Amino acid sequence: MWFYFALLSAALNSLSVIARKTHGSLAHPLELCWWTLLFGVPLGIGLLFTTHQPYYTDFGFIIPATISALIGIASSSLAFYAYQKGETSALAPLGNLLPVALLVTSFFILGTLPTVGGLLGIVLVVGGVYYSSLGKAKLSHPFKQLWRSTGSRAMLGCVVLWSIGSSIDALALQHASPAFLLAYRQVISLVALSIILLLHPQRHRFRRGQRVMRRWGWHIVAISVFATLAVYFQFQAIKLIDPVYVLTVKRIDVLFTILIAHFLFREKHVLRRFEGSLIALVGIVIICFAA
Repeated sequence: MWFYFALLSAALNSLSVIARKTHGSLAHPLELCWWTLLFGVPLGIGLLFTTHQPYYTDFGFIIPATISALIGIASSSLAFYAYQKGETSALAPLGNLLPVALLVTSFFILGTLPTVGGLLGIVLVVGGVYYSSLGKAKLSHPFKQLWRSTGSRAMLGCVVLWSIGSSIDALALQHASPAFLLAYRQVISLVALSIILLLHPQRHRFRRGQRVMRRWGWHIVAISVFATLAVYFQFQAIKLIDPVYVLTVKRIDVLFTILIAHFLFREKHVLRRFEGSLIALVGIVIICFAA
């Protein structure tokens, strides 16, 4: 069951990425995060009424969930900043380093390591998705861009924060249901981000926010809905298995993004991406048998 949750999370996250890529606002990343949270919180609270699981078993979730919420603010802001400053061809492959980072954080935070078969599957998924993301670029192109682009460095920061946050989420999910953890994280993030923005007032911020919503409002709503549901199903999967496996399967969201972008934007290099998809598919099969 965890695999289906992770796969659904990947599909929803790819839709969120498409909305983020087509988002043209140059507003401050913290403000964009605030708007997405504003629309995401009602949905997150609404998901509480769709589950029959107990909201929480004890208060052991509070500290890890609060830390995860604060990490989420930083990672979401960095993601908006990365897509404002960097090239997509350089950013997408860097996100595939997440399973590798998770191997480290899961070991130190959870004390877990994947099996030999699981490790082989992770390598194949990362390699396949990375290969499919290159287009005609050289294999080393994304890593060269890392040192040249502030957007690429921001995405690398996202990868580190995502790996830490996912492992901490696994701790919180030992004491709370996925729906409750999601709603709690969203509320804490919105409150904390509101305080941060109020402590650093800027002139005309409200007017700028109105312009963002008039021109890019549907993008903001799309990002909020798809990202909220993606995290919800990600939590459902992490509740059942090590986050390393979940986030590895979720990395095939790049493949969904490639497919959607091909039909929307008529992007090329489909053959290379298809070959990379087959490599990733083999890795996913190995992970399922190893889990």
